[in-house]
Amino acid sequence: MARDKAFREAERKIAAALSEGATELDLENMGLTELPKSVGKLVRLKVLKLGYSFGKDGEKNKITTLPKELRNLTQLQWLYLHDNQLTTLPKELGNLTRLQELSLEGNQLQPELAAVYKQGLSALKAYLQEQSQEQILLNEAKMVLVGEGGRFVSSEIAA
Repeated sequence: MARDKAFREAERKIAAALSEGATELDLENMGLTELPKSVGKLVRLKVLKLGYSFGKDGEKNKITTLPKELRNLTQLQWLYLHDNQLTTLPKELGNLTRLQELSLEGNQLQPELAAVYKQGLSALKAYLQEQSQEQILLNEAKMVLVGEGGRFVSSEIAA
């Protein structure tokens, strides 16, 4: 992915927040298309602003995906993601137990996710937790051969 000026500025702000032990990080109106994975190092963070703030200088963020490293932000209480270009959310967000507010308005969420979001934060967290707990389906094939004399030979093959 391209590492443009906005991305590098976000990395700089994240590094500064990390060294200061910040509990809030404002990355609104930066024109970001991607969030640096290093945001996951900010384990003390309680507020993360990635949306658009009217009247504030800068360009709208256009973030399309969020890094799974957000799962490390276990102290996060407020996550502002409004007015980006998100269609999905990482299922790991469902495990942020302290999250009290999540703003997703103005994104192009997939219909199922949008419907769950309208039901409220509790419903959204449950939906994401359910997705993260789904078991991985194994790709297997079972072959049955009929040999001479009508004998069956069975074999399982892992794909």
